[in-house]
Amino acid sequence: MKLAHGPIASLKWPALTMNFQIKEHTLMQGIKVGDGVAFNFIQSNGDYVITHIQPRK
Repeated sequence: MKLAHGPIASLKWPALTMNFQIKEHTLMQGIKVGDGVAFNFIQSNGDYVITHIQPRK
């Protein structure tokens, strides 16, 4: 999944568009292309894996 995100200060990342893996595809239920989202991710085996995602209110 490709996401555009704002800066992540703790990782010293600027705003980027990058690819993430998804821990469980059921996390994507109710989320459509173009929706603003809030998400958490971890680094695992060289990949960035979304562990939680929800539409931004």
